[in-house]
Amino acid sequence: MAQKAYPAELKAAQYWAELTDSRFSILGIRFGLDSLVGLVPFLGDAIMLLPALRIFWLGRQLGVPFSMQTRMLFNILLDLLIGSVPVIGDLFDLLFKANQANFRLIESWWQQQ
Repeated sequence: MAQKAYPAELKAAQYWAELTDSRFSILGIRFGLDSLVGLVPFLGDAIMLLPALRIFWLGRQLGVPFSMQTRMLFNILLDLLIGSVPVIGDLFDLLFKANQANFRLIESWWQQQ
């Protein structure tokens, strides 16, 4: 079965997820701007909320169901709250890739449509 071409919103969500969560690699550990900017206590995590909300908005534009939107917001809130804790939050940002998780939710939903 041929795979459908991704719409612009899905491509944009993929771009933001990759940039914020996995663009770079050191010693085999993938990380993105979320891990780097998040090193600035509180302000860094607040700034990185913007691309996370952009991915959420792109999912809404595609028409993801309310239950998925709720899950996406939970991922964003979890990343923001735990990511704001000094040191522990920085380690958490390396392990929990909220934007990648939200992109995968959108992508999986879209492929089933």
